Amino acid sequence: MVSPWRRPPPQSAPHQAKAAGLYLLGMMSRRAAEARGYDDALMLDYRGLVAEATGANLFMVRGGTVVTPVADCILAGITRATVLRLARTLGYAVEERHVTAEQLRGADEVFLTGTAYEITPVRSIGETTYRIGAVTRTLIAAFQQLVRPGHADGTSRSQAQDEPQVMAPDSGVVRLNERGGGANEDRAGCLTS
Repeated sequence: MVSPWRRPPPQSAPHQAKAAGLYLLGMMSRRAAEARGYDDALMLDYRGLVAEATGANLFMVRGGTVVTPVADCILAGITRATVLRLARTLGYAVEERHVTAEQLRGADEVFLTGTAYEITPVRSIGETTYRIGAVTRTLIAAFQQLVRPGHADGTSRSQAQDEPQVMAPDSGVVRLNERGGGANEDRAGCLTS
């Protein structure tokens, strides 16, 4: 669902910091999505533009270009910055710009980034299905090499020592409910896997 709650304008809350009030919006949105059987919700900003998921930054790939919403009212996460740098290093065109829900529906690939998510693909938005494409796979591999160097199987020293690790949803993809409203609308435009 598009969450009924939106990210506030920058003049009303400090989006550059992890603030409890902003987490509350994400928690309420995620719980509403989970109550409808989804893993997460799509958050719009105060203008109605795509902002992020409830706890992860959002990227789309269109024609080989990696696109992410401008971080003018969302936290520009460390993983987001890392993925932007990796994409540029790998030779991909990168754009930080305003993104509409309609543009997101026209993407070739969609993925989320964050500390817990690392890089996690999104499989579909409503009736639009995405492949876990070459750009997403390449970025995942490059990210794994960066954060877990020297381990061919992708595990880090701490993982090898059986330390608990935070994981994205079990499926390795995220199902985001993209449309709010009444019971008849709950699956009409959902991001699903």
